[in-house]
Amino acid sequence: MSADETAAVSGDTGKSGSLPFNTGVAHQARIYDYLLGGKDNYAADRVAGEEMLKWRTRDEVARFFEGMDLAEPGLVRVDDWRPESGTGDTHRPSMWAAVGRKR
Repeated sequence: MSADETAAVSGDTGKSGSLPFNTGVAHQARIYDYLLGGKDNYAADRVAGEEMLKWRTRDEVARFFEGMDLAEPGLVRVDDWRPESGTGDTHRPSMWAAVGRKR
């Protein structure tokens, strides 16, 4: 583990001394850097980035909509949300789409 990674986990300092921000807390710009393959990120950013990319089952996604009324067609694969006819695409994405409103 690098000095910066150790600092990110412990919330202490980076290799150049005390940093003006907490490297133990993920930041959206550094997460984006990590997702693009950059080097300007810390362990907390990488952990958050990996969690964002976690593929979830339909049941796992459905938990986010508990207590909500779903607009038609409900929780479906993204290509079933607004299907385009005649595309000829047989690929079925593993992403889910829904719009919910609090009751």
